[in-house]
Amino acid sequence: MILGHVRRNLIECLGAGRPLREISPTDADAVRLAMIREGLADSTIAKRLQRARQMFAAAKRRGLVDGNPFGDVKHNEGNPAERQRFIERETVARILAVCNPTWRLITVLCRYGGLRCPSEVLSLKLAGIDWAAARLRVDSPKTEHHPGRGSRIIPLFPELRAELEAAWDRAAPGEVYAVCGPDADAYRVAAQGPDGWRNANLRTQFNRILKRAGVAAWPKPFQNMRLSRETELAAEYPLHVVTAWLGNTPKVAMRHYLTVTDADFDRAGGGAAKSAADALQKALQMRCKMRCSRHKPLSAPMRIGRRKPKSEKHLGIHRPMVTYSGWNHQWRGQDANTPRKTRGKRGLTIRARQNARHFRPKRLRHTLTCDG
Repeated sequence: MILGHVRRNLIECLGAGRPLREISPTDADAVRLAMIREGLADSTIAKRLQRARQMFAAAKRRGLVDGNPFGDVKHNEGNPAERQRFIERETVARILAVCNPTWRLITVLCRYGGLRCPSEVLSLKLAGIDWAAARLRVDSPKTEHHPGRGSRIIPLFPELRAELEAAWDRAAPGEVYAVCGPDADAYRVAAQGPDGWRNANLRTQFNRILKRAGVAAWPKPFQNMRLSRETELAAEYPLHVVTAWLGNTPKVAMRHYLTVTDADFDRAGGGAAKSAADALQKALQMRCKMRCSRHKPLSAPMRIGRRKPKSEKHLGIHRPMVTYSGWNHQWRGQDANTPRKTRGKRGLTIRARQNARHFRPKRLRHTLTCDG
């Protein structure tokens, strides 16, 4: 398919009768500029220039040309993520609601089977369905030139089973392909070119279906449905398993297929919010438990007995004292600030007593305590 476009670009820019040996690097630059003026995507230009380099490299090995004019002509393919879209399941349900049986199967095979469209979708055979083992054999025209990659086995996903059973029931006797019917046969004929599979212009009809379903069109519709399926599977299965099912490599999948979805952000944000909510709930429960413990009745009866009373010193009560000295019949006030040198001397104020149990009856026989 791509080689046909490269041949067309070379003929339109350089002429049909131009010998290969006369094509110079200047002519290669002109081909690149012509594709840019045509308005092609950066990734498309880069891919076609890559194929042109491969063509002239093969011609150089065979001695048809002396050099490769496209050897140094390259184009920046840009960021593939700019045209990547993850197609939600709700969107697919709206599309399936307005599709006929043929387009329902095409859409389901692209979105939930991850098949390439149109080559793998229109090449799927009824004989490749193993109902008992729940497996599906997919023929891959794109990779059949690689050893051992002409076909692959994928699971018969639950999303595929219902539509494939319906296709099995409506298939006429002797029908070979799963996507059958007048429309499917016309698509298969249009997709067969002289060099193999080519674009059958299925996107035009699919855009009409999107408009009927009220869904905005997105770039690269069939590849982005395949991308969406590979992203879903990569979140659940190991990458080497997913790439074996979808027929590409981990390197290609990481660059062109796997993408970050809104569900990833929601799951990450929801987990953080849930953790914060759980922590807040635990804090509130602990606070409520502490409050309730203050008013909680005792589970065992309190022991009742004599309790040693605390002294006034421990209670923080300081009472000034009045002392009567017997020999001069004078009342003297004393407290904790009485000088130490006057303590214990007859006729003078003795040391202040702040607690009744510290009194000495012999020496303080005439000492009275009041609430001065």
